[in-house]
Amino acid sequence: MNIDAEELDFLLPSGDDLRVFLNQESITDAALRRVLRRRGIYVPSTERAELISFLLFSFLNPSEFGELLQQVRQREESEKERSIVHSVVCDAPNLEAILPAAIDLHKIAVDGFGNSQILGAPELVHDPQGKNDSFIIRFKNERKSVTADWLEAKRVFEGSIRFTLNKDTKVLVINTEHTSAETERICRKVRSFVEKDLRERSVIGVEPLCVVNFGSFTNEERILFFMAFTKEKPDSQYRFQKWTDLALKLDDDAGIPHDKLKWMSKKVSVLKLRGAALHETFFVTDVACHPYVIFWKTILTYDFTTPDHSGYFHAVLEFGNYGVKPSASCEFQISVEVHIDKKSSRHRDYLELSRHFRAKLLEEKQQHFSEIIDRRKKANGASQPTRTHPDQVGQLPLFK
Repeated sequence: MNIDAEELDFLLPSGDDLRVFLNQESITDAALRRVLRRRGIYVPSTERAELISFLLFSFLNPSEFGELLQQVRQREESEKERSIVHSVVCDAPNLEAILPAAIDLHKIAVDGFGNSQILGAPELVHDPQGKNDSFIIRFKNERKSVTADWLEAKRVFEGSIRFTLNKDTKVLVINTEHTSAETERICRKVRSFVEKDLRERSVIGVEPLCVVNFGSFTNEERILFFMAFTKEKPDSQYRFQKWTDLALKLDDDAGIPHDKLKWMSKKVSVLKLRGAALHETFFVTDVACHPYVIFWKTILTYDFTTPDHSGYFHAVLEFGNYGVKPSASCEFQISVEVHIDKKSSRHRDYLELSRHFRAKLLEEKQQHFSEIIDRRKKANGASQPTRTHPDQVGQLPLFK
């Protein structure tokens, strides 16, 4: 069924269209249960298939469909940020001198299937970050394919790629911001194009100084990495409040699970927990369980106070796409959803605050990853390199 974006205001999905829509990963089980509770239906099962079955037989009314559709759109449109660090191995007078002469997004990231297109002619814009030289490319991408899932109608998503040079430390940082899968693909292709060009001209080292992937950690280290974001931060504008969501599974290659985990063996493939204090569950607190469990996504809530505003924000910390297609190369990414006290969600400062806190958490990411590497070096007699690659990670001792 082909559906124009405007028609979504007048038509409701049914049959297979409704089934595909309700199975979207962005529609949470909690949202489905909320819809059912309003109808007076309480389902004891936690199986998603059973929750959906009630809605398939009874359909969705316009307000229910609008609520679920809005949730999907908000999650898809949230900005996710990734970063990678390179050493600059040449004498660079400034950033403009080392970047490629031309970065044509239409040539680099064309959609071979014709399902989306980059709008306009995005260009590098000089945008210094404090004392560091920086250039950014901002772009808009229009998705124009229409499929049966009611979410692929013509829509426009934004993304950006920023290059920042610290001349003192001779480090080049590449930050990418993406929203939809299409903008993630564009950012990835543009970053690869620039990195290849810089290596061929001997501007940067052969390997990144730091890239944080799923495979950069052992199971124990990955849990410690997530836990590090809950630490107290003296003099910080934000403070950890609670750990509300956690996606995990048993590691099939880790051998016989710990006693507390045997109930999951061959019975539970993926476990998604929600609550107010998940950092106090045994998955996190019992270090004996850590070698057998894979964490790949968490949601943390922080309170914040700035000179102008107060409120809270949710930080989604995850290895992108691991839940859909597990891979050691899945990159760590951060997205932030801000709530300002007594301010509308359309307040002009929402976007600025989201980017501000996301940048702060990315700085934390770098610090926490460095701490993991330092611990690893001490545990292994400094035999490991300071940067890890997915293929270099083996089973390392559990940190005390």
